[in-house]
Amino acid sequence: MNFLPLLFLAVSAFAGITGNDDREESRAPGVPALLRNLSLSVPAIVEKKTLLPSGNHFTPEGYPLMKMGYCPDVRFSGQQYVARCGSSLIGEDLILTAGHCIDDDVKKWCQEYAVIFDYAVGAGDKIIERENIFNCKEVIYRKFEGAFDEDLAIVRLERKVPGRD
Repeated sequence: MNFLPLLFLAVSAFAGITGNDDREESRAPGVPALLRNLSLSVPAIVEKKTLLPSGNHFTPEGYPLMKMGYCPDVRFSGQQYVARCGSSLIGEDLILTAGHCIDDDVKKWCQEYAVIFDYAVGAGDKIIERENIFNCKEVIYRKFEGAFDEDLAIVRLERKVPGRD
């Protein structure tokens, strides 16, 4: 049996950045205003227990990406791993994420995870305002069929998200 096609498939499925790495933080100087504005509608999904309260603010507590096996010389490897997954705002109180980001026990998942807006890495950006933290009201659709099949979820938040496209 020829294993070369399987090896290629496995390697390509986990390929990272190739060529020039020109990624930027959404708040970095020079990022076009349109992209910066759209990034405001891309919340992170985090475990509630990682959000440490401080008055009306929260500070996320994660761990360095290097602990996940990133090499120290890889761009952004010094940043914290906080978000379990990213998502996109698709309605006034709906987010779209991957189905594998939500546990099979969706009720428990809704209790243990929060959706946070305006989390960014940089000086002073690690504080999250209370009004930017949203709880799950319900998972209205979830399907995870595997890495190369349907992997989709839609979550209704407890309240509408104001001021975002």
